[in-house]
Amino acid sequence: MELINENIILNYENIIFEINELKFEKNIFMNKICWYPSICYHNNNHYIYYRYNSSIELQSYTEITKRFIINNIFDIIDDEEFNINLGSASHNFRVFNINNNIYGIGGLSLSIINYDDLKNTTNKKYIEFNESNNIFINSSDYGANNLLLGDKIFNPYIYCPYYANGLYLFDFNNNLNELNNKLPIINGIKNGRHDGRYGYSNDKNNGFTVFDSTTNLLYNDKEKKYFLYQRSNFGTGIRHIQYCTSDNLLEWSDFNLIEYNPPINLFENNIYYGNFFKLDGVNNYIGIIPCSKKIDNNNYNGLDEYFKLYYSNNCLNWNYIGILDKNLYYKLWMTIGEPILLNNNYYFYFHDIDEKSIIIKSIEKNRFSYAKSTENKLAKILFKPIFIKNSKIIINFKTYNGFIKMQLLDIDQKVINNYSFDNFDTISDSQNEYDFIVSWNNDININIKEEIYIEIIGINFELFSIYI
Repeated sequence: MELINENIILNYENIIFEINELKFEKNIFMNKICWYPSICYHNNNHYIYYRYNSSIELQSYTEITKRFIINNIFDIIDDEEFNINLGSASHNFRVFNINNNIYGIGGLSLSIINYDDLKNTTNKKYIEFNESNNIFINSSDYGANNLLLGDKIFNPYIYCPYYANGLYLFDFNNNLNELNNKLPIINGIKNGRHDGRYGYSNDKNNGFTVFDSTTNLLYNDKEKKYFLYQRSNFGTGIRHIQYCTSDNLLEWSDFNLIEYNPPINLFENNIYYGNFFKLDGVNNYIGIIPCSKKIDNNNYNGLDEYFKLYYSNNCLNWNYIGILDKNLYYKLWMTIGEPILLNNNYYFYFHDIDEKSIIIKSIEKNRFSYAKSTENKLAKILFKPIFIKNSKIIINFKTYNGFIKMQLLDIDQKVINNYSFDNFDTISDSQNEYDFIVSWNNDININIKEEIYIEIIGINFELFSIYI
């Protein structure tokens, strides 16, 4: 299934492209501030994991990972017995279900300036570590000029029991055992990082990666690689998203920034975090990105702040579709992870920090964006060349006392025999279908191996997605 947008269409007539914004469903008071919420399905339940503490500072002993249970879409239960204290890993801990194996990823890359807070502990294991040698390295030896956070960072090449030296991978169902020989899978001085903020500079390597955001993880089926996304503190008042790749979750490539289409000015825009996910049956990877203009002196007043919708076919290049939601993203935190699908609706969860509540919003299945025909005028759409991969075409559409016809063209844009408008079984009247299989002469099967064009004509219709 491809989401309909201008990037997959060659030309059109009497068509406008629009986006459906999220629809408010319910506000549930939880009486808690829940930082960095994320959602994961495992053990036959959907859980919302979050960081619970009274501070947003990078502490290790005041932060706890807790969770809610989504009993049904609109019934959220506080799992009061669930508490995880993983030191700095609880700051941004996220749970992943990867082929029914449950993992956790969390950890920070901190400096000597945080050490006074980190020393304040009664944990025997932590005390022994703090009294050992070689717990710091000189950041300048690795090209990190850390004027903001001091000249030493926690040594990423040894085990830190409170996970202040990088991102760790945990076996969630096996006592949260640390994988990768108890070492970070990614550390704050990884090559390619774009973190000038923690060096008071906009030079991309003139700082270090703190990991002060929730980790996103996608698996690219075509490349057989995982893509891990984290915040890039690009400069003062500027954040972006950087990524690295792996085929085993343990060994990761150098960092680089994701790419936007159309390009954005990196020095004028602030991308606070990203929510990247894959939906069953949709070919595209989806990205929901909270963003604003550059923030000066922590002053958010007057800024336009949006949750913008992007899609990608390769996890690297992200194509802009439109604005999915208009909210103050630093007060309304999106729960990171894919939405819950029920009765042809996706449900997204947000946390309102001021109201201490969970807000539920929805959008219809695979109806993020659409092509809409001009009222009562004959509209035409010609898609860019594609291959029919599944021997059939399925569309998600609405008609309003109108019709839709489809024909297939060869690479020279000549109509293919038996697949003309005249042969098409016309879609007419008023219909609302999410998974409609089109046909020609009552035959849904398409036995064409070559690259082709798909052409659509119609009146009074909305086309949301197409499966080929």
